[in-house]
Amino acid sequence: MGEFSASFNAAYYGRLFAAHGPMPRTMDQFSFDFGDPFYDFASFQFAARLFTMDNTYGVDPECCTVERQPGSLTVRAAGLRCAGGQQRAQGSMLLHVRQVDGATLEISGTATHATERCKAFGILIQGLDICAVLDETGEHAAPEYGPAEYPMRNGALGLRTPLIFLQNYDGRLLFALSRDLALRPKRFAVYRHPVSGRVTLELIHEEDARRLGSSIECPLWQTGHTLDRQTVLEQRMRDLEHGFGLVPFAQRSDVPEWFRDIRLVLNLHCEHWTGYVFNTFDSLRDVIGWVTQRIAGRHVLAFLPGWDGRYYYNIPEYQPSTSCGGADGLRALIEHAHGLNVHVVPMYIACAAQASKLVPLGLADAVLRDIYGAERISESVDWDMDRAPDTSCHYLNLGHPRYRQLLYERIAAITEAFQADGAFLDMSMHWRNDPSYSPYEGTGELVKQLHARFANFLVFGENAFDAQLSYFGVLHDEYRGYPEIFERYARMAHYLAQPAPGLGSSGVHEGGLLHISGEHRQLPGFIPTLSIVADSLNKYSRECERVINLAAGI
Repeated sequence: MGEFSASFNAAYYGRLFAAHGPMPRTMDQFSFDFGDPFYDFASFQFAARLFTMDNTYGVDPECCTVERQPGSLTVRAAGLRCAGGQQRAQGSMLLHVRQVDGATLEISGTATHATERCKAFGILIQGLDICAVLDETGEHAAPEYGPAEYPMRNGALGLRTPLIFLQNYDGRLLFALSRDLALRPKRFAVYRHPVSGRVTLELIHEEDARRLGSSIECPLWQTGHTLDRQTVLEQRMRDLEHGFGLVPFAQRSDVPEWFRDIRLVLNLHCEHWTGYVFNTFDSLRDVIGWVTQRIAGRHVLAFLPGWDGRYYYNIPEYQPSTSCGGADGLRALIEHAHGLNVHVVPMYIACAAQASKLVPLGLADAVLRDIYGAERISESVDWDMDRAPDTSCHYLNLGHPRYRQLLYERIAAITEAFQADGAFLDMSMHWRNDPSYSPYEGTGELVKQLHARFANFLVFGENAFDAQLSYFGVLHDEYRGYPEIFERYARMAHYLAQPAPGLGSSGVHEGGLLHISGEHRQLPGFIPTLSIVADSLNKYSRECERVINLAAGI
C-alpha cells in the first residue's frame, strides 16, 4: 500500500471555507480500541457497526458465522458487543458483500437491537491504496476527509449527491455510491484508523427519523475501482430518474415556456437587514428600462431580494418594503417590467422565521428539529456585525402543514396582488432528519400547490441537492459539484450574492464587499447574472454592459 500522506490541500480547504464556512474540527474517534472485527473479501476488509439512539455496537465474533462463496461474503452475528468488547447486548447483525463484476462490489446489511431504537448502520472498509479524496468538482481534496454528509446542510461538509471518489496511486478511482431510492442521510469519512494505522473508508446510512424502530435495513452501497467517472455518475442519474422522478431539463413541464428564452438574470437588490436601501422600486424601473435598451426584455428575469423590507428581518410576513416604495411602488415596478416583457420574481425564505413571530403566527411547533428532537436555530450569520452569530432566526420545517400553508398563502397573495411571475425559495436546500415531518416532502408539496394555482409560474431554489431537482428546474447556485448531473436536469443563475460591478457588493447578502471589479464567471449550465446596487449604473455602466453583452451573445 502506498504511503498515506498527512498533508492537506490548502487551496481546496480555502475554497471550502468560502463556500461552507469553517471546516469541522478533526474527526472524533473513540479513545480506546473499539475492536471492530474485519473480514476479507476481494482485496478489501469489511466491518459493520450499528448505531442506536443510545450507543454503538459491532458484531460479537463469539456468536458469528462467516460464509464465503465465489463472489460473495456474508457475515451473520446472533449477538452484539460494544465498549471495546467489555459489554454485550441482545441483537443481531448481517453484512453482505457481493461482487457484481470484476471491479464493482455491492454492500448491504441489517441489524436489530432488543431494547434500543436503531438509528444508523455503518460500513468500514480497509485495504485502500489511495493518495487523496476528490472533491465534487473532481479536483484533489485532502487525504483525510469528512465527515461529509448528504443531503448537504449548514455546519457540515455537505454533499449534493451521495457519492465520493478516491484517487488510487495507480491512477484508478475508487468510488462509493449509495443506491438508496429514498431520501435518507448518508455520511462518508476517510481517515487513518487510530489503532491499525490503515486507511479506512466509512459509509454510514441513517434511517428516516420518522421510522426508527428495533431494526434497521441498510440500502445498497456500490463501491469499486473505475477509470471512468462518468459511468458512475450515470448510475446515479438512473437512480434519480427511477426513484425521484427526475427528467432532463428539455423535457420538464414545471419550467414555464417563457423561462426558456431567459438569457440574463438581474439581481435587483432592495433593502438590507440594517435598513440601508440599495434601490427603490422607482429606481429599479429606470434600471430595467436601461437594461432592455441593450437586450430584449423577453430575455430578462428580474429577481428581487430585499423587496419585503429589512432583509430576513420581517420573515415570514412578506409585505412590500415601505422604504423602497410600498405596495404602490412594487405594483408599478412589475407593471413597468411586464410592459417591457421582463418577468419578475420576488424572494421568499423556505425554512426560516424570526423567533419573535413564531408564537403570534402559531408556528412554535414548526421549528425544524434534528433526529434527537433538538430545535435548530440559525447561528451562521452575523447580521449586525458585532462579530457574534445572531440567533434571532429559527429554522422552520416546510413539512409542517401549518407552516407550509402559511407560506403558500403569503406567496399566493403577493403573486395575485402584484402579478409576480414566480417565487424564489431561499435556503430551500436546508434539511434535517426531523422526527415529525420531512422538509424534503414538504418542499415538494409547496411547489405542487403553487404550480396547481398559477400557470406559467417559476419556482426556483437555492443550491439544491440532487433529489431536489425533481422540484426545481432552476437554481441560484455557486457550487460546481458534479455538473454532469445538475446541467442535465436544471439551469442555474449565479447566487444573489454575485458581486455587483465596482466594489463587488454582495447586495442585501451578508457577504460584504468582495472586491472583484470587472470579473464575471460564465460557467456551463449557468445563465449570465448581473447584480445591481445603488451605484451600479451611474459609476460602473461599462462593467454592467459587459455582462449584458455576454448574455446577448455580442
